Amino acid sequence: MLVLFCETLALNEINEKMKTDLIQIFKNLRILAVNIISSFNKLRENYSYLVLGSKYNLEKLGKDFSFDRNYLIKMKNDLDFLKKSVLTNYFQFANGSDPFLISLSEKLEDKDKINVIINDDVMKLIKKR
Repeated sequence: MLVLFCETLALNEINEKMKTDLIQIFKNLRILAVNIISSFNKLRENYSYLVLGSKYNLEKLGKDFSFDRNYLIKMKNDLDFLKKSVLTNYFQFANGSDPFLISLSEKLEDKDKINVIINDDVMKLIKKR
């Protein structure tokens, strides 16, 4: 979806519908990132209980966590492509890792860029992770 927006924006200016859609996509990405980390933490907690109760194969546990940990590490840079996209004309992306897109809500250096506010509930979830 974001690739389609980037291709369209390369040819045109952003209109209000696209602006609204992009803001919602970025908000959804934030929530998805929080949910992925939350799910990983719950999975780890549940596996711990199973291992303590000797009800789980430790070899399988190692494989499951290896995949999940690797994905969490990869997640740090999943959105890096945005920094090199046409979307930088409209949004302020962080120079470093920003899986929660917090930079989109920070004080804008360029007043022409679009601010994507993080509501308090979502910010609490991000800080909790």
